[in-house]
Amino acid sequence: MNILYSCNKIDSCSHQLIYSQNFHSSSSYIGVFPLSKGYNSFSFSPTSVKKGQILKFQTSVPNHLLIDNSDDSLPSDYYYNGTTLVKINESINSRFLFNVITDTNFYKELIPVARTHSNLLNDTFQVFGLYAWFSGSNLELTRYYNVTNVRGLDIHCSDDIFDLLVNCSLIAFSRFIFENILIDYDNRTTQINFTGSQQNFYGTPMSTNVFTHKTNASFYLLLNSEIKINSSLVGFEFNAANSGEIIIKLFEFSVCGDKTSCGFYFSRNFDTQPTYSVVKRWTIFLEEGINKISLNSSFGLKKGWMFMLDAKSTASLYIDTNQTLGFNDYAVSSIKSGTVKQLGVIEPIDNLKYSRVQFNVITDTDYFYQIIPLSLQFEKSGYFNISANLNFSKHPTFQTILVSNNQFLDIFCGNSKKTFNNTINCTVIYASQFYKDSITFDGDIYNYTNDPISFFGSDLSQLDINELVTTDKIGYFILPNTEFKFDADLTGFEIIAAKIGEIRISVSRI
Repeated sequence: MNILYSCNKIDSCSHQLIYSQNFHSSSSYIGVFPLSKGYNSFSFSPTSVKKGQILKFQTSVPNHLLIDNSDDSLPSDYYYNGTTLVKINESINSRFLFNVITDTNFYKELIPVARTHSNLLNDTFQVFGLYAWFSGSNLELTRYYNVTNVRGLDIHCSDDIFDLLVNCSLIAFSRFIFENILIDYDNRTTQINFTGSQQNFYGTPMSTNVFTHKTNASFYLLLNSEIKINSSLVGFEFNAANSGEIIIKLFEFSVCGDKTSCGFYFSRNFDTQPTYSVVKRWTIFLEEGINKISLNSSFGLKKGWMFMLDAKSTASLYIDTNQTLGFNDYAVSSIKSGTVKQLGVIEPIDNLKYSRVQFNVITDTDYFYQIIPLSLQFEKSGYFNISANLNFSKHPTFQTILVSNNQFLDIFCGNSKKTFNNTINCTVIYASQFYKDSITFDGDIYNYTNDPISFFGSDLSQLDINELVTTDKIGYFILPNTEFKFDADLTGFEIIAAKIGEIRISVSRI
């Protein structure tokens, strides 16, 4: 056990030590003290100590001393890793249950002080001061502090637009809870109260739900792990489907991260193949289930950096498909790691469901976070700007979206060789994605009277299968009724068969 020589005079040496990280290893040796489990007390001949000296100790026994983490408002004790000082608990100020006993009696009082600063002069920061002094004495102290409110917004709107209704997710984060969000679109303004929950991680909240999806031997770009605020990495959290090694890489991209969110960029440009640089790599062994891993030392993170799971990992992580808001995590076909470092094809893990890998990045910085669902109703199709802004912010977020309304119109007339009395039977076929659409035909206006559907072909629910027939022909068949009336994603088929057997299906090329 040693007494560490650091500083002295007026200001607190511990304050200078914490904020300057100016660690001097020179110290005065006191002795070795054997500890028993529980309370220990030692007395010895007086040893002179000076104002400003700080105690340090060394142990080779893991989990040796108990730690108090009940009050984050008091200074933390630190671990010296040979080069820098690291908090003994990165996420909260914690102290060893360790007292130094002196021959001097004194009074001590702790005054909790909480100052709330609603408006900051420089939009995101302002310097303030606390002044205290002893009455009848010249001992006084002013402590300056910087209040920083790093905040931001991401807007992610779905391309699946129906009835001119656009479904979006507004991802908001701030270190200040008293915020309002103003949304402007199509000459309309709406206000939303920001009610984010406090957290210190990026990723997907851990869940004990039983998941059926899990990662396989692919690369996974974790859009939800994007760092929003410059901070320090202190650990990871995983929900592992099986034990094994997980390989994590921290990526920096040149196309996004600074002014444009990488989550937003990749969600709109997943057919791109951007270049990257690897900032850091970790290999961690996981047990099956939820694992929370603390790092031995923190690592600085910058806004816009994002994490990836390496294909060589032997552990698998569960994938949460129960969420409907925010970003998908993405699978990557390959990565080039030569002279030009480039990602391969990027695509959603599941094209039908939002999919997020059960992975969290734990930092030393708390913030408020909220994903807000937005349903924006438009009156017509076209290009529109959506603007979102946190109050008092000078930097609103914009997104331009195309509000589409696919329309189709056809007139089908039967075989004219079977007309009698100059009468021909025709059918007008019209379809669109807006229920208020109508067509005019022979002077009459027709509106939709049916519920929306999502298939091209025959309405199988209206057929009596007992009255259907078959054909004995074999070979190729062409199905004009299945013509795709709009651009879409094919997600399945509905077929009624009379017998067991296999058919091969293909789609014509344009």
